[in-house]
Amino acid sequence: MDQSDISQCVASRSRQGITTWLAFVGDSTMRQKVHTLLLNLPQNLQYTYFLGTKQVNASEFRKAVTFHKLRPPTFDIIGKAVTVPPQHDGKLEPSSSTNTTTTPTNPNPSSSPDDAPNFNPYLEIHDEYPTSETNPVDPKFNAPLWEGEVQLSQFSLRVTLVWSPGTWDKRENIGTEINKFEEWLDGPSLPHVIVIGLSTWNILSRNKVDELSPATQVETFARHFLHSLTRLADRTTVLYWRQSRRTAVWLWDSTLPFNLANIRECLRLNEANMFNHPLYTGRWWNCGDSHHSSYETNYVDIQMLFNFLCNDYMESSEEGPYCC
Repeated sequence: MDQSDISQCVASRSRQGITTWLAFVGDSTMRQKVHTLLLNLPQNLQYTYFLGTKQVNASEFRKAVTFHKLRPPTFDIIGKAVTVPPQHDGKLEPSSSTNTTTTPTNPNPSSSPDDAPNFNPYLEIHDEYPTSETNPVDPKFNAPLWEGEVQLSQFSLRVTLVWSPGTWDKRENIGTEINKFEEWLDGPSLPHVIVIGLSTWNILSRNKVDELSPATQVETFARHFLHSLTRLADRTTVLYWRQSRRTAVWLWDSTLPFNLANIRECLRLNEANMFNHPLYTGRWWNCGDSHHSSYETNYVDIQMLFNFLCNDYMESSEEGPYCC
């Protein structure tokens, strides 16, 4: 998967009058997915970036995704086709109101080159967790997630991230409210796919707490919005890494073989005493971080997601009607 694949996908949907809106809801594992997407944004679109309703440049957006210092507002990437008035002999045609779509040389002409979101895929995603239940790093750690919606006239590609970390509070009835779900349900349109997921820290808690701890953590995380998920799943596609027959939300276990293969690769490196080797410590395989996915599997996840969204709209080719 690369920028041209996603560009072809978005263009195929646009030709049939359909935009492309992906939404991710969860903790740092979802930030990793957005970080991976930033590496592969189609270069033929003009992008604007928002933290909540505040527009920021690409550099500020990148830092907010990469370094979690305080709970950020909802993230939004808005990609639009670039249009310019047609020209004649180097001059604008005053009698014509028709715009022509062009591909910009710089996909972010309003930003300086330093603002362009070009990342090293080995760059570490940093997290700041509460130092204790009474002295959290982020005072809004358990605050309701209700941010203003970005007002848009049109877009070709939109990526939304709702940062919703799991809670470290030992009281099992505590969970984060995500009012953004209700905001979407009451709004004029919905994301075409909503992906919900957590990192593996809740699974690791099994070693320190008990066997049921991961299930308890996930149930606590989802308690506030089961009804909203049910309503959303009636109107759009909702993907979750855990099966939930009660809400009709999909269990997308197709990524499991790739994650297991990644783990086996890491185990072989460890057994070969290569745990200080860049292959082991780098972010591509991410062997040294048992809390998060590797970028190898992140790329596969995003590739599968765009195939799911776009294959029905792709024109047949020698390789078949596949996006990525």
